[in-house]
Amino acid sequence: MPNDTNLSLTLGLTTHPASRNFYDNSLLERYETLNGAAHDVKEKERKVLDTVLADRRASHAACRSMLDIGTCTGRYLRWGQANGFRQICGLDHSQDAIAFCEATLPFTCELHRADCTHIESFSRLKDVDLITMMMGTFNHLVIDAVAGFFRNLQLIAAPRAQFVVSTWAKSPMDLAIYSHQEARELMSQDHEAALFKMDGNGWKLTGKRNAGSLDVWVFSEIASGCGATG
Repeated sequence: MPNDTNLSLTLGLTTHPASRNFYDNSLLERYETLNGAAHDVKEKERKVLDTVLADRRASHAACRSMLDIGTCTGRYLRWGQANGFRQICGLDHSQDAIAFCEATLPFTCELHRADCTHIESFSRLKDVDLITMMMGTFNHLVIDAVAGFFRNLQLIAAPRAQFVVSTWAKSPMDLAIYSHQEARELMSQDHEAALFKMDGNGWKLTGKRNAGSLDVWVFSEIASGCGATG
């Protein structure tokens, strides 16, 4: 596994909080105890995900395996386990985040410290039904890494897989864990345009919903040869 320096360089996060070991234990603890407006953002995003999963079950799509990218404190691993997913994997490039999940999650799952832009990070995974990347984690990617990232996801997608990703909406960020400077850095690239560009490039954008300061995007896997049926 690459060391911390290599992770920062390969992600290209030279100006983003994640490259400065921003996600340490102190931040993780604050993240778990968000209140006020920041808590409301978290709950709105969760409700959108509940709706996505309800629609998925109604269409008789599989809900067996789940990958959460940028898993942080494992919130969405808990959500997946509570909603019937049994093959659960969390990926984060912060060792503190992985250790936090190992110490606090009340169930067994796979946890990997890895760079999500490297294909090696996905080599052990296959036939994943649901891929999540929530609470604006996508904003940490540099735009140049986005196309390759989407291609990597296609390699592990099961038939009728979905990728649910949230980005900070073009409005003031009210997540209290970030300083104004860090917020500006996370909002400095046009991730919305990058996501629209991926529509039709192996993935189909099937929904976009607002969750307060976050926009939640839902993609369905349609690439030929990746298990797609239509």
